[in-house]
Amino acid sequence: TDTKSIWEDRKIVTYTRLRVDRHVAGQTMTSDVWVKTLGGIVGDIGQNVSGEPVFSSAPTLVFLKRVDSRPTFMVIERAQGQYPITKDQKTGRLVLGRNSEGGMLLPPKPTASTPTTPAPAARVVTRFTGALAMDVLLHRAVDDVAMDIAESWQKLHAPK
Repeated sequence: TDTKSIWEDRKIVTYTRLRVDRHVAGQTMTSDVWVKTLGGIVGDIGQNVSGEPVFSSAPTLVFLKRVDSRPTFMVIERAQGQYPITKDQKTGRLVLGRNSEGGMLLPPKPTASTPTTPAPAARVVTRFTGALAMDVLLHRAVDDVAMDIAESWQKLHAPK
């Protein structure tokens, strides 16, 4: 709903106010949040940072983390934590797409130092453990993804 770019520590950063239509998991948020991204334009100087999320009026699912005591957030893992919401032409359902700024993610290759023993009992495992987010989220219905995120969040953050 609003954007402002400023100089911070000799870098240009942009603050974008996003309207929260639906909160899925984590700490409760207000209906508007400020999201900080690297790059922008101040006066006649611009700075472009590859891999940063880009916001428009189109709906998007974002994974956010608080960056300071103010209600300011950043998208987790930069553009990899942003998924545009589009309408599937075949089904008419709202689905998640791939962010063109996110780059390509590849799963890590096993190495000799990769443990082969089962995870310790204290580690919480969900059905998505070890999967890349884009492998789990892409082309799936928004409502289904929201339920899976909420369920996984509750398991991972349950009181111990």
